[in-house]
Amino acid sequence: MMAENTLPSYQTLNTTLTQHHIGMTASEMHGLISGLLCGGSNDSSWTVMVHDLTNEGIAFGYPLKDMVTQLYDVTKQDLEDEGFDFDLMVPDDESSVFERIDALSGWVNHFLLGLGMMQPKLAQVKGETGEAIDDLRNIAQLGYEEDEDQDELERSLAEIHEYVRMAAMLCHNEFVGAGVPAAGKPTLH
Repeated sequence: MMAENTLPSYQTLNTTLTQHHIGMTASEMHGLISGLLCGGSNDSSWTVMVHDLTNEGIAFGYPLKDMVTQLYDVTKQDLEDEGFDFDLMVPDDESSVFERIDALSGWVNHFLLGLGMMQPKLAQVKGETGEAIDDLRNIAQLGYEEDEDQDELERSLAEIHEYVRMAAMLCHNEFVGAGVPAAGKPTLH
């Protein structure tokens, strides 16, 4: 049984997705759900979209159903919290930098998918939020060379991770307007 108000662990969710033959990683699922939430999802229709996009419209069985619901609920709470508790679900530092880059790229791709499902005119968004969305499109195509300096990749990954986190919160503020007051809107650099 999962503790209330906590995300399932990355590895547990990843394993459960695999056991249920869902062709997504935990990062991708969290990105999709985060995108739906940041785009304005506020009712139970999110489950239909997730099932349509990930499981040919078929509802998840136990325990995946409970884990994904917990993921949605906690992510929603974190996005609405003024304490900036929201973070991306990606592998921890024990994983290789390459695995974490791939996971971040997958998270962003699926975030944009979820956001686009809720905001079909995403390409028309202007201002700081429009710029952040354009940046996310570029980040979604992250690449690396196997022989690149891993310390440099680590530093870049940390900066990009934080940028993506702030961009997601900016999108949430733009499309949902909950949580962060306008004066406290995150600034992207």
